[in-house]
Amino acid sequence: MNAVFTIAAKNYLPRARTLEASLKRLHPTIAFHIFLADEFDTPLDEASGSRPVIEARTLRIPHWRDMAFYYDVLELACAIKPFCFRYLIREFGYERIIYLDPDVYVYSSLEPILDALTDSLLMLTPHLTDLSRTTEGATPVSLFLFVGAYNLGFLAVRVCPDVEAALAWWGDRLVDHGFVDEREALHVDQKWMDLIPGLLGDKVLISRDPGHNAAQWNMHERQLTSERGGYFLNGRPLVFFHHTSFDPHNPARLAHRQSKFTLENRPEFSDMMTSYAAELLANGYDRYIGLPHKYSTYENGVKIFAFQRRLYRMVLRSRSVDQSPFAVGPGTFYDLLMRNRLIIPDREKGEYLQADFDGAARWVHLFKRGLLLLKKVIGIKYYHLLIRWLNNNTRPEEQMFLIERNLESFGHGRR
Repeated sequence: MNAVFTIAAKNYLPRARTLEASLKRLHPTIAFHIFLADEFDTPLDEASGSRPVIEARTLRIPHWRDMAFYYDVLELACAIKPFCFRYLIREFGYERIIYLDPDVYVYSSLEPILDALTDSLLMLTPHLTDLSRTTEGATPVSLFLFVGAYNLGFLAVRVCPDVEAALAWWGDRLVDHGFVDEREALHVDQKWMDLIPGLLGDKVLISRDPGHNAAQWNMHERQLTSERGGYFLNGRPLVFFHHTSFDPHNPARLAHRQSKFTLENRPEFSDMMTSYAAELLANGYDRYIGLPHKYSTYENGVKIFAFQRRLYRMVLRSRSVDQSPFAVGPGTFYDLLMRNRLIIPDREKGEYLQADFDGAARWVHLFKRGLLLLKKVIGIKYYHLLIRWLNNNTRPEEQMFLIERNLESFGHGRR
């Protein structure tokens, strides 16, 4: 038995349903599952599709409550991936399992991928595959040194003891090492996968097929053509396209996180992008896109900021905590932050945006003038030493001193 699954928050469910529809046109009998890195507040139509959505909180993931707090929505959705694989193995006994991001669309049969797992245990797709392409694409090549060599919007496995051991190893690390953090050389679940070929050796198949996991980061390598009613990339059938950061209201942009490729300079993508946009909209994109993430606020509706999430991560290293990190009563983490004036009572905006930094230009200018004065006073040697110290000690994890005064009264019992 084979299966395909994806992971989404509520606002990505239309993408997940569009992925499911594309898959079912080609594989009407294959099992498809959606895992929700979120919780439903209202029924909506979560039970539509081939199977009901599975809420991640039901998977018995170690330290689930803490993970839901100290990870943001992207980090959480990625961190639960190995646990979803293991759930499908345990509950359904699937023999081959493919993971696809919810913003993927399947354009031709996955059977060649499933067949390739006969001789391999695990299949990965690298971000870059063509050494002859010396010009950079929409993504700077150096960024892949941070985000990882392989894109985890796709992962295929054949279930066996070695794969189950690899999934357990991966899951153990993602319980609290699935952050986006350059200092710790982490990029969600993806960066860990750089180590898998070394751990599993020639049992890992690295697919360089241009029709696998095509996306904006490899568009400069791949030329799209339409032949015999299907799409081809560099002469190979397009199996699945990763529509990352796609806005159905602006399909000409191709992906809103980049500006290098548009329908103006890549008009061959016009039919594909227009059709995908129409399906997303028909599947309720506008209805769902604004739905808030369940774990984005405290119980009183106040937004949780990344600074607070990462600070809580460090608190857990110093003591066991029996209260929910989302609670707001006396003795809670929220109360600890309040007593140390670390709560931002913003129920609307959430994390800071580029516009906030642009609006603070005057204060940044004054700060830089202050640094110039400081450099004159202490000299370049000690100024450089100060900058290095700040570089190493200004992450949220280094700010425990902000709450040390009240920390002893917080957190009791074993989790």
